[in-house]
Amino acid sequence: MNRYFRSRRPPSLLAGILLLALASGGPFVGSALAQPAVSPALDIHGLFTLRADQYHGAVPLSPPGSLPPGLADSQRREAASGQFGWGVQQVTRLQLRLEPMPQHELVLTLCHLGWWGVDQYTSGTYGAPAFLSDPFRVEELYASLPVRQGRIFIGRQYFQLGPMGLLAATPLGDEQLPSAVTGLLWEGPLLSAWSGAAVVARLAVEPPDEAHPQARPHDLLGVRLTPPRRNVGINLLLAGPQGEQGLSLDWDQREGLRSHSAEIAVARLPDSNRWVWAAAGRSQPALASDPAPSSPSSGWSWQWAALDPAYPVTLTQLRDQGGDLPFAPGEAGWELRWDQPVRPGIAAMVSWRLRLQLTGKPPINQLEAGWTWAAGAGLTLAGSYQHTWTSPLGYGRARVEVRYGF
Repeated sequence: MNRYFRSRRPPSLLAGILLLALASGGPFVGSALAQPAVSPALDIHGLFTLRADQYHGAVPLSPPGSLPPGLADSQRREAASGQFGWGVQQVTRLQLRLEPMPQHELVLTLCHLGWWGVDQYTSGTYGAPAFLSDPFRVEELYASLPVRQGRIFIGRQYFQLGPMGLLAATPLGDEQLPSAVTGLLWEGPLLSAWSGAAVVARLAVEPPDEAHPQARPHDLLGVRLTPPRRNVGINLLLAGPQGEQGLSLDWDQREGLRSHSAEIAVARLPDSNRWVWAAAGRSQPALASDPAPSSPSSGWSWQWAALDPAYPVTLTQLRDQGGDLPFAPGEAGWELRWDQPVRPGIAAMVSWRLRLQLTGKPPINQLEAGWTWAAGAGLTLAGSYQHTWTSPLGYGRARVEVRYGF
């Protein structure tokens, strides 16, 4: 099995809660008339996150058109006065997993995202409007069942090809509304000890207009091959949402209590013969979900990336698409992070991120320090301060966060 096809590296949630609640295969009965011999098993997991942000300094304004006119005007006035308020974001995720019979599952994941008092702009309400009065959105709804060779996953779901997600992935970020795709995914063994995975998905359909008399679907077709030496993989993007195509080679290895990953990709647009490149890597303490006798909760982590400004892939784990890899096309750089327990249940962290701009713009430096406190069963409190330096200006962000998972 290719564990990277379904595995997720959660961007901001507690690993123990997240790995149970947000990412893995799902179940369903093979026939609507099938009658299980025992009562169906139902698991319910959830994660509630309350996050308060406050910015100061030369805060960049939201991109044009991303805020309604009233909020955009409030943002400009607040930035001009330098008197920023606290923006409070609330995110709730619920996942229900029904197992009517062994190896068959049906998974439903609901997501709710909103800001407190979003009718009044305060720094930290980027991405508004998303109102707390809005209903839950269906983030995932899919069935998973075994087939003769492997498993299939049918419906709306997240996916990722390879450990880094440079070529094909749907990010899972709290700042974004659900971005899962609807389609058919398969993973399983192939001939000669090889294994594979494939995804056929539809993202959206544009209605017809005067220039295009027929509806235009945005589909995705991707394949992953894993040779007998399971720590390398080959990913093929045969067709992306904008018609882009690509190829990547990834590597992942565990050494003691650390894991190392890297991916190199090339891609092109359908109307171009120019292939552009991207590369990224990561080294970190082994996650508790990895099959190891023990996994540390402290130590240093390092990730890096370099991406051509014209890198055309539209579904990746990159920062500009809401992913957990903090770089965008046209950037090269690294992030160093150190996590250290200071008392039972309390840990501190510090990180430095450098983003060099390959387009000739000034580099961006970010320093962050924070703490996390496991205050009780499923309850975590956290705080951090991040400062961003851009030449000649800079800005800071203070964050307080409460997370409750079950």
